[in-house]
Amino acid sequence: MESTKESKWYHLNIIALITLYATSVDLPVIDLIAGLTNDYLPEVITDRTILKRAREVILVADHTKCGKVASAFVAPLNQVNTFITDTHTSPEFLEGVRAGGVKVIVANDAPSAKPAGQE
Repeated sequence: MESTKESKWYHLNIIALITLYATSVDLPVIDLIAGLTNDYLPEVITDRTILKRAREVILVADHTKCGKVASAFVAPLNQVNTFITDTHTSPEFLEGVRAGGVKVIVANDAPSAKPAGQE
């Protein structure tokens, strides 16, 4: 039987063997200077590994996560290719993300149209 220590990190060995075309990440906070950070260390290690293997990184974070810093560094902001957020994210923050070379998509939080036949 494998020791707990060996099996605990097994998923990192698997991730290291694959190449991801694109991955989306959901981190607790994002900051223009500190980049991507997280307080939960096991997730930090996993997130770092996934980001290294991805050809394209898509970060999804609403306005409540922007401009905040957690204790552990995950990656610099310029490792993100596309940042998707909501309309409540400050224009200054979005401009800072764009200045770092990241594509920004602001999702409209208006209700979607009803499917055909349900007018």
